[in-house]
Amino acid sequence: MSLLQHYEIAAILLQSGQALNWGAVFSRASTLRVVIPLQRILSTVATLWPAVIAPRTMETLAEQKPSRTEHWVDGRLESVENKETIIGILAWFTTAGVLRRFRYILETLIPSPAYLKKYFGPAPLGLWPLLYLWRVAAFVLNRPKPAQHPQFPGLPR
Repeated sequence: MSLLQHYEIAAILLQSGQALNWGAVFSRASTLRVVIPLQRILSTVATLWPAVIAPRTMETLAEQKPSRTEHWVDGRLESVENKETIIGILAWFTTAGVLRRFRYILETLIPSPAYLKKYFGPAPLGLWPLLYLWRVAAFVLNRPKPAQHPQFPGLPR
């Protein structure tokens, strides 16, 4: 996650103040099996902005026990280089309903032209259908996306 995303979470937590029901947050995280990501994100937020989360809340967070399944999934995600594929598969498995799963596959395989232009940048000679071919080639060859900054991978140009 980016610093901006952590900042946005910190701002939401500050705005919520005492109205935030941490017990419900922890219970929901346990139900959804996202205790490990919650622990990571809130620990980072607490490190960056110590006054945002109360020490008692952080103690309670540390006491939360992830399920075996969550540990297994987290271990697989940590050991795999191509996390995008694993995250896509997990998103597909956790999508409710057959129709939504089918739509997810279609949107993943054939994204909108607006998505392609945003993600890959302007098309050569304005021929945006070529971006579909570039996307397939980038996936097959596992090459960096053309819109990435050459000196700072992960940052847009």
